[in-house]
Amino acid sequence: MGAFKRDTRGIRKILLSAEVARAIQGPAEDVAKHITAEHPDIEPGVHPGRTDRATVTIAVANGAQLQATEGLFTRAAASAGLEVKSR
Repeated sequence: MGAFKRDTRGIRKILLSAEVARAIQGPAEDVAKHITAEHPDIEPGVHPGRTDRATVTIAVANGAQLQATEGLFTRAAASAGLEVKSR
């Protein structure tokens, strides 16, 4: 059996693909909906982007403060069915 060789270019291509971008956009929108359900006065922004991979940012005014005091993003992510872990 041959040695395993990681295909770095192939991995990068997948992580930057439209399919991965679509796959992460849906859950991010679900998180945003949970935030709005809990705080009707807040309208989160959901912004696709890319670094070395497809990304999605969920932006909320005073988001850091709301996360620190209420765990807003953690609860919304868990409510959307995402697994939340500390590092």
